[in-house]
Amino acid sequence: MELPVVIAANGSLDLENEIARFWALAGISAKKIARGHPWSAIAILGYLRASVNKISWLAGVSDTAPSHADARSDPPLPILWVNLPHLVR
Repeated sequence: MELPVVIAANGSLDLENEIARFWALAGISAKKIARGHPWSAIAILGYLRASVNKISWLAGVSDTAPSHADARSDPPLPILWVNLPHLVR
């Protein structure tokens, strides 16, 4: 499957840039989780979700333009480190 080339008004390739941003954010969120920074990871995962929404819209998979509204209804559950003593330092 070949992705469509979407060129923005300023001449940049929006879709390719957003895909690169997605992979960068995925690595950053994995590092945050591995280093025991769950709240930072949750924030990065929010950016990752926004990136997925924008990629879907740019690729023509979604008809809804991405928005910046927070649709979560409840705060995330706390992470219990009691079961993972080898990760707590």
